[in-house]
Amino acid sequence: MAKISAIHRNKKRERLIAKYADKRAELKAILANPDTTDEE
Repeated sequence: MAKISAIHRNKKRERLIAKYADKRAELKAILANPDTTDEE
């Protein structure tokens, strides 16, 4: 059985993933677009 702290840590990770999912997708789209400059 997993430690309580490990369970809480995984839940925190899931919350952070959900929180930053939109920003991550936006940045990935910018990186995937070959027309973007280095400034973006």
